[in-house]
Amino acid sequence: MSTSRSKGPNAGDVRATMPASVGNRSTIHALVLFGAALALYLGAVVAGVAAPWWPLKLLFSLANAFFLSILFVIGHDACHGALTPSARLNAILGRIALLPSWHPYAGWEHAHNHVHHAWTNLRQKDYAWAPLTKEDYDRLPAWRRAMQRFYRTPLGLGAYYFFDVYLRRTIFPGRQFRGRMNMPRFVGDCLLVVAFIAAQTAFLILAPRWFGSSSPLVESLFFGQWLPFAIWNWLIAFLICLHHTHPRIPWFDDQQEWTFYKGQIQGTAHVQFPGPINWIIHNIMEHTAHHADPRIPLYHLAEAQESLTRAFPEDVVEHKFSWRSFRYMLSVCQLYDYRAHRWTNWAGEPTSSQTIQAATEEPEMAR
Repeated sequence: MSTSRSKGPNAGDVRATMPASVGNRSTIHALVLFGAALALYLGAVVAGVAAPWWPLKLLFSLANAFFLSILFVIGHDACHGALTPSARLNAILGRIALLPSWHPYAGWEHAHNHVHHAWTNLRQKDYAWAPLTKEDYDRLPAWRRAMQRFYRTPLGLGAYYFFDVYLRRTIFPGRQFRGRMNMPRFVGDCLLVVAFIAAQTAFLILAPRWFGSSSPLVESLFFGQWLPFAIWNWLIAFLICLHHTHPRIPWFDDQQEWTFYKGQIQGTAHVQFPGPINWIIHNIMEHTAHHADPRIPLYHLAEAQESLTRAFPEDVVEHKFSWRSFRYMLSVCQLYDYRAHRWTNWAGEPTSSQTIQAATEEPEMAR
């Protein structure tokens, strides 16, 4: 493991370890993935409206949330300019793909590309699951401490994303967070989301009559709109938490200590789900490779990740997912000691080994 005194390889060095072919983009491949995901999402929405019994509506609502999430993964790739060779086509596909999750393209682009990816795991800049210190936590009022504890529970993940990421960073970003964001484009994308929500609501109100269904209005909106959006919030929070939270992953609050390598390589995780799940969700868990170079399209991430793991075996955090390990991770990774570089519990007691060599200590061999 690289020590904090060493900057580690730079972006060019890291990217040179991966085959040049992983950067190749295919319009046909992208359109097939996008078209399939969009068709499955729309099919789930229509089937949910047409379903005569609420258990079937629930089933199609779950399918709705899943395909909505797959669309978002594709839109996320387009937002990075990685999905197709055409910047204009990426912008069009990205905007469409983000609409079912009610995300304005420009807002997500700024929060995700310009902030999260630019300053991964640097607390003053990066907002995605940035851990508090014990001192920060103790200064919070009781209700906010309770919220912080709830967020880092399996049930509370979705609430974290909805309140702290979706509302605070994407829909209503503060002036300081907005920085140089293109506000006219952001407002236009917000209006596009509002128009989509209005059209979606109108469809869910009117469509049951077309299928001869007598479903109550609230039931139609609940299964067709509210529940899928709630599940989506949980799913993205769950994935982002896995991307940047682990007993071996370091966080930083000193920009002088932070480097590209520590944030993008040591600060991200490659999580292996059982069976073909990683492939089904378009390799979004091959996350070290994605952070090493966000321009790599999702359909080449597995190959890129394999190369990175071979090149930096000690520093790439790689583990197989299980619900038991996930619950353990949440119990270990609650607060963070940025001076000693250790995770702690809510009482401030260390729960992990050093994630990275502390700057105030002499370098030593990694265990």
